[in-house]
Amino acid sequence: MELSDTYLDLENKLKDGKITPMEFVEEYNRRMDEEEKKHDHEFRPHEHI
Repeated sequence: MELSDTYLDLENKLKDGKITPMEFVEEYNRRMDEEEKKHDHEFRPHEHI
């Protein structure tokens, strides 16, 4: 599932009344945190030549 599909699925649940607006926000934030962790890496200073 692509990232955009993940959020479209969440949006559709909200539109269909399957989740509340607060649940939408909480789940959206959780998914954003998960995505951030996937791309989290230690910053290493470097020089540009």
